Amino acid sequence: MSKILPLQLKDLIYPAISVEAVPIGQDAYSKIAHSNEFDPEAISIGFRFEHEDGSERASAGMSINTKDSGVGDGAPYIIKVKAFAVFQVPMPEAHDIGALRARRYAAAAALMGAIREQIATLTSRGPWGTAWLPLGNLEAIAEPPMKPVKPASKKAAAAKKAK
Repeated sequence: MSKILPLQLKDLIYPAISVEAVPIGQDAYSKIAHSNEFDPEAISIGFRFEHEDGSERASAGMSINTKDSGVGDGAPYIIKVKAFAVFQVPMPEAHDIGALRARRYAAAAALMGAIREQIATLTSRGPWGTAWLPLGNLEAIAEPPMKPVKPASKKAAAAKKAK
């Protein structure tokens, strides 16, 4: 049964985790529509996944930070979180695009879930109550970064146009 899973979590650590309540009065705070949720526009998410072909281990890291924002911008707490995980890859020989996509998605989902749990736990005793990070689009978060496209040289563009 475990052979069908894209990844199995082996180790999870939080090198940095910080939660600070936004010091604003109750009246100003009430401008935030949902005091127990972060506005998706108020946070930035970074994700990295590494797995060498054929290796039985993979690693992933995620950082989530609130952006600098003013009162009422959807961030009842200022957060800075870094999480790092090591996974076992049950079928390292599978390295087609579907397997790679499933592994990246599984790693992003595991880290996002773990970070959401930590933030909820840390904010549960805060002045604004338990705050939940939005799930967001995990597929977009897990997508590999696009390789920069080199602009075509004028010579190559002219040659292509001449054909």
